[in-house]
Amino acid sequence: MMDFPTSYEKIVTRIKNIQPQAYAHTRNYVDGAVTYLSPYLSRGVISTRMIWEDLKARQIPLHEMEKLVQELAWRDYFQWVAKTREINDDIKHTQQGIRHYCIPNAILQAST
Repeated sequence: MMDFPTSYEKIVTRIKNIQPQAYAHTRNYVDGAVTYLSPYLSRGVISTRMIWEDLKARQIPLHEMEKLVQELAWRDYFQWVAKTREINDDIKHTQQGIRHYCIPNAILQAST
C-alpha cells in the first residue's frame, strides 16, 4: 500500500522525484511510475503549476514530459469545467430510461 505523507517537505520531495519519461511509458501499469500526487492536488496542498515549474526548473525537454503535462492540463481543464458547469449537480439528477448495472456485492467481496 502506498504511503501518503502529510509533511510538506516530503510532498515536495515527491514532486522532485517525478520521472516524466517513465511516467509516460508506464502510467497505465499497476507498478507504473505514477506521481502519487492526486490527493495533494485535489485538496489544494499543491498545484499543477508547482509541478510544471519544478519540471521546467529541471530543464526537462518538453517532449520528455509531454504526457505528464497533458495529464496535468487535462486535470485543470476538467476541474474548471466541473466548477463552471456545476457538473456534479447534473450527475446527481435521476436520468430516466437508464438502467443501473453494478457489480454485485458477492463479486466485490470475493475479490478482496
